Formats: sequence, C-alpha cells, structure tokens
Amino acid sequence: MHAEISKKSFYNNQMLYEIIMKRLNNQILCALAALLLCTSCKVSEEVTSEFKYVASVDEIEDTIQFQDIVESYRLIPLQTTGNNRIGEVSDLIVKDSLMYVVSDGVFCFDKAGTFKFAISQKGHAQNEFVKVSSVNVTDDNIYLYDVMQGKVLVFDNKNGEFRRSIKIPHTVASLFCDEDEIVADRHALACTVVPNDERFFVFSTEQPENILQAYLADAEDKTAIDGQTTMHDNGFFFSNFWKCQNWKINAKECVPYFQLVFPRNLALSENELQTLIESRALSNEQLSQSEKAWGLLNVHETDNMITGRFQVGSALATFVYNKENDKCVAYKSVKCEGPWQPIPMNFMASYKKNAYGVESSDDIAMMKSFTGLPTISKQKVNQDNPYEIYCSVEENDNPVVVEFTLK
Repeated sequence: MHAEISKKSFYNNQMLYEIIMKRLNNQILCALAALLLCTSCKVSEEVTSEFKYVASVDEIEDTIQFQDIVESYRLIPLQTTGNNRIGEVSDLIVKDSLMYVVSDGVFCFDKAGTFKFAISQKGHAQNEFVKVSSVNVTDDNIYLYDVMQGKVLVFDNKNGEFRRSIKIPHTVASLFCDEDEIVADRHALACTVVPNDERFFVFSTEQPENILQAYLADAEDKTAIDGQTTMHDNGFFFSNFWKCQNWKINAKECVPYFQLVFPRNLALSENELQTLIESRALSNEQLSQSEKAWGLLNVHETDNMITGRFQVGSALATFVYNKENDKCVAYKSVKCEGPWQPIPMNFMASYKKNAYGVESSDDIAMMKSFTGLPTISKQKVNQDNPYEIYCSVEENDNPVVVEFTLK
C-alpha cells in the first residue's frame, strides 16, 4: 500500500516537474525572443538614416571598365559661329530639348549642338550684367544673377529675350530661382536679415526684402567649397563636404536626401572628422597617406542614378549609385577602348535618364596631338561615329558635350 502510494506520488511529482519545466522553458524562450526583438529594434534604429538614400561604398576600384558603368553615350559638338565663341565652361544646364552653357554669359544650343542664342551683353543697362555668379533655368525663364550689381536678369528660356530685372537687397553669393521665390546662398557673407545666421534663405521675387524661411545654420555648412552646390529640377543639392551628406533644397523645403557611407577601414574616425571640420581643412596629409575617404562634391541625379565625387587618399574618385537596386560603384579611373571614348568621371549636369559632361576643344586638341589622331574635315564627319567627331574638332572650336546613359 505504501509502495503504491509512493509510486503514485513519484509519477505525480514527475508529471508536475515536467509541466513546470515545460512552462519554464516556454518562459525562457519567450524572454529570449523578446530580448532578440528588442536588440533587433535597437540595431534597426541605429542603421536607420534620416536621408532618403544611403549609398554604401564596399570598395573603391583603382580602375573600372568603361562598359561596366556606361550603357550608351553620344558626343554633341557645339556649333561655332562668329558671335558664340565659348571660353571656360563654369556650368551646364539641360532642360527639355535645350542645353544652356554658362561661360561669362549663357549660350543656348539644341540637343544636336545647333546654336540658338546667347545672353552675353555686358554693361550697366537694365538688360546687361557685369559678373555672372549663378544661372538657372525653369519651365519659362532663365535667371541670371549679377553679383556685382546685386540684381537678377530674367530672360525667356526659348529665345533669350529680356523680360525684367529684380533688385536684390541682400548680400549673397549666388541664387537659385523659380517663378515665385528665390533661394539665396550667402556662403559665409554677413547678412543681418537672416534669422540664426543660416546659410540659405528664401524670399519672394515680388518682395525680396521679406525673408520667408531659412535653412542650415551650422558653422560647418558655411564654408564655400567649389562643387558643393549643384542644380537639379528647379532646386539644388547642397553637400556637407566632410560628413558626405547631401540635402535637396528648393523654395519650399530642405530635405536630407543622400549620404555616402564608407567601410570602417576607409571612414574617418570621429576625432579625424572633427579635426577637419574645426580647421575647415579640405585635405590632410596623414589621411591622404592612409587612403581615408571623405569630401563629397558635385552631386547630380538622373531618374535612376545619383553620381558625385569624393576624395580618397590623395586622389579623386567618382561614385555611381543606382537608386533602383541600391548598388554603388566607386572608382578612381576608367579604362576606355580608345581616346575617342569620353571618361565618365566628372559630370557637370543631369536631366531625366542622362548625365552630362563637357570636354573643351583645347583638351581634345591636346589629346589628338598625344595620340596621333588625324584631322577630318567637318563636312565628311559621320555624327554617329565618336572617333570621327573627335578627329574633326579643332583648337578654336566650341566644346563638345557628352551625354551619358549610365548602368
């Protein structure tokens, strides 16, 4: 009897033990799952960026094959006439079927390179300028900012006819305009009308004395660096050079848009980054020797790509980021099949699916002398043959625009 009770108690205790252990195991598993979930949430929060696009550079190629990044391209020699000789090109704007070359004025060509008109009247009359600081093109107008006279000249973007001028009562370095409002980039210039001393501020074209809003007040955003701002779709990109971060700015908003991220062995440490920012240094010998990467500039966007340049060690590199598949290719140089293939390294403009570069006639003439390319009469040139187009360019010709479609 005692043996049977004892045996029964044993079985009951064993069952109770198994039930307790099963419940404990379930609780432990739930606790572990919750812990993992919390951990994953924290990791997710850490890698989540405020920027719309984050391009991770896994490696930087010394040399990349031309066909690996270029789907197609075409050369557009700009027609040279007696009154449209172009000097050094400071900017290129592509809009619909027209191209606007900025070179101490504005020279307009169609996509075949045929000259349409020039805005190059210098002087102090209402429709004349002394020094062009910035140009941008909207659906109807060309806005040319004369920094010396503090005024914006407005022209028809189809025929170059003068429409009006706008007096600017602020001290600014450059302007980015649309039909109703203007974004002013003052760099580090003193400007008492801007609250909190921001670098960019917005005002109405009808009442330029009234500041509507302002953007980016950090001291590190005020260092003026060539290529820090680039035009895109009636707004523009602004890059924080050291942090490799980029904002898309228009009259309505300033949006964190793009960030370039490097692997740990190439990225700047916090101390290195702060040293560069505080000293406003654009380069550093120690960082150059260690092949560190920094210095985002010249950012352009097509329908499916974002491109730009950065510094790696003592060299400049180019990146092409595909927004559709989230892949980024970075390279220091490009291997081409011949001297007639344009090097896709330093883009000057973008529009819809294409990125654009400009090659001066001086550079092409120098290349021809080095490589022994012959000279072909313009009348005999096949405009679909890049080799023949290069061979027809002479030293006193206008530049050649290169239209790239990137992979």
